This record gives sequence, C-alpha cells and structure tokens, in this order.
Amino acid sequence: MNIQNKFTKRFIVLFLSVLLLMTSTISTSFAATNTSFKDISGHWAEKEINDWTSKGLIAGYEDSTFKPDNPITRAEFIALVNRSFNIKNTAQINFSDVKPSDWYYSDIQKAKAAGFISGYEDNTMRPNKSITRQEAASIISRLLNLKNTDSSGISNFKDAGKISDWAKGAISSVVKQGYMGGYPDNTFKPENFITRAETVVVLNRVKINSTNTNTNTGINNENNQPTVKAIAAGAYHTVALKNDGTVWAWGWNDCGQLGDGTTTNRTIPVQVKGISDVVAIAAGMYHTVALKNDGTVWAWGFNYYGELGNGTADKDSHSTPMQVKGISDVKAIAAGMYHTVALKNDGTVWTWGYNHYGELGNGTTVDSSTPVQVKGISDVKAIAAGACHTVALKNDGTVWAWGCNYYGELGNGTAVDSSTPVQVKWQNN
Repeated sequence: MNIQNKFTKRFIVLFLSVLLLMTSTISTSFAATNTSFKDISGHWAEKEINDWTSKGLIAGYEDSTFKPDNPITRAEFIALVNRSFNIKNTAQINFSDVKPSDWYYSDIQKAKAAGFISGYEDNTMRPNKSITRQEAASIISRLLNLKNTDSSGISNFKDAGKISDWAKGAISSVVKQGYMGGYPDNTFKPENFITRAETVVVLNRVKINSTNTNTNTGINNENNQPTVKAIAAGAYHTVALKNDGTVWAWGWNDCGQLGDGTTTNRTIPVQVKGISDVVAIAAGMYHTVALKNDGTVWAWGFNYYGELGNGTADKDSHSTPMQVKGISDVKAIAAGMYHTVALKNDGTVWTWGYNHYGELGNGTTVDSSTPVQVKGISDVKAIAAGACHTVALKNDGTVWAWGCNYYGELGNGTAVDSSTPVQVKWQNN
C-alpha cells in the first residue's frame, strides 16, 4: 500500500509539473480569462474590456493585466473579428509566412473566406506585425461591405495627408458610420498601431450596430458563405463580384471577356483568373473591367480599339486580366460599348478606347489605348457610360456629357456630337 501511495504521489507531482509548464508557455493575450484586471481601473475602455472578457471574446495576461494601450498584431485582430462575428467557414490560403502549424492559420483561412483580408503584394500576411489604424479601418470596411468611393469623411482631420490613398475611402466610411474616430487634437493617426483597448471598443461598436440594424456583412447568411455584392452585364456576358473580392463571369466568351483563361462559353459562373481584392466591376460590349482596392484598374476581353488600356490596340482578345497602364488612385469605373471610363479620387475623369464620336472627352476623335484625361471637367463624384457617350455627375449636382449625340443623349438641346463635356440642360418647371 505504501509503495502504491508513493507511486500515486509521484505521479500527481509529475502531472502538476507538466501542467504548470504548459500553462507558463501560454502567455499570449488570449491566455487568461481574468475579469479583474489591475491596469484598467478608470480606463476609458474599462466597460467594454470587462464586457468582452466576460463573454470570452478576449482575455488578459497571466499577471492579471490587460495592457489596454499595447498594440495588437494583425493575427490577433483577425482572430477577434472572427470570434466576435462567429465566422467559421474557411478558404485555402498560400501566404508564404503562414504555416499550418501556426495558431492563427485557421483564423486567416476564415478571414480569407469572409473576404476581409487579402495580404500584401509579396504574398505575405505578416501576422505578427502590429496592425495600424488605417489597416484596421480597411478590414472593418471590407467586413461590412461599406462603399469606399467617397473620401470626404477624412477632410477634417489635420493629418489627412498622412492617410494612404488605398485607405482613404475605408477610413472615411468607418468614420461616417461612427465605428472609428479621431483624437482630441483632431488627428486620425493612420500610421499609429491600434491598441488593444481601441480594438475592443471599435469591434464592439461594429458588433452592436450590425445586430441592431441587421447590417449585411456578407458573412451572416445561412451557410456563412461569401455572397455577391455587385453585378454587371455586357452584351452577351454577365459578371459578379463576391464579398471575398473575387470576380465571376458567365455567358459568351469568344473574346475572352469571362477572364478564365479560355474562350469557351460558360453557362454557369467561372472565376476570373489572377485577380483578387476587387471592389468594383463594369462590363462593356465584349470586355470587362475591375477596380481593385489599391486603386488600380484591370481589364480583359476585346481590345480592338484599345479598350483594355494596356498601351496597344492589338485587335486581339485577352482572356485574363491585365493592368491598365498609367492610372492609379481610381475610385469608380464604367464601361461603354468599346470604351472605358475611370474616376479618380481627385475628381478627374479618365477614358480610353474607341473615340469615333468623342466619347473619350479629350477634344479629339482619335482612339487611345492608354488613359487620357477628359478636358474641362473636375470635382466629379460619379460616372456612367453609354454605348458611345459618357456622363459625369459633379459634386455641385450638375450633369455633364460628351460623345455621340445622334438622338440627343447629351441632353444639351442639340443633336451634335461633342468631344468635350457639355452641361445637361433642364427645362424650367
């Protein structure tokens, strides 16, 4: 009996030692579940931190601290988004710095499936890098499918000039929605790392608003699958943009307008190859256009008149996306029959492709295979393209048009084509 008791005691001591060793190695921000943190009393985010901790959404450290003003990593931020919105579906990932053995591997798979992350151009995710406020705003904007075409919401910040072009629309959107705000000195501090306390408060606002208004985050449908958020139609093909930033197309494909690397017609959607992180789409007669979140424009399909904007009018078809040359910082796109239109964040309009009727608006009737600026118009906030004419809406509410006017489509009281914008006239009531 004594031998057995000694053996039992030794086993218990060994077991507790191993358990203690395992516990001591888990010292991340998700380890402890203490709700009486000694460093948040009187903190501006104390209420939200305690609330989230009690719900098991976030935890503190083993020394009973929360470290509210410490930065949070990209992986931790992504994990909190997944946890607070109960995101479960996963997608394949191939980031060079994310391994299946990493604790955040499945969280990044979920974020990819939900469409709110895309990674960097070098195919890295940088999960252990602290996340900036502008990166956090971009993630929230994608999560909620906010429209990022208006950057007016950042104009009052003293440091608006420090906000990256790719983040302006997203920050404007989240600020207008009340999810994020500035500091008492009227700055946004876009390049500062978002703190643990700020993260909890911001995501708490998002969660409450989504619950109260039934906001469509694109991840709350019955099967928790990415859904379609935009559509466009060409002459004989259809295009869809999903919430995960991928583009899908179906229909006639003789000119490669479906973008799947073939010229085979499709009766069900196929994914466009080699493009992701897309925020807007447009369809011309036989070509398709996509705007990426970084402000670049990509096109595929028919290129007889240079409508793909790649510097050539090779009278050929291209079945995969290629980047439009010489243009960036774009916030909206449109496609006519054989011409393409882009609106930049600075309010200028740029066009390329067919120009027989002056639809490019640059004062000529010469086709262009690269973007040219429309003359005599600025401060534009929306664009549209007809078969052979183009229309722009200015911030002052006036409408301007150029190109073919055979049927009076320019609205200026004549039936004369115009290669520069003319103002649409309105009858007196």
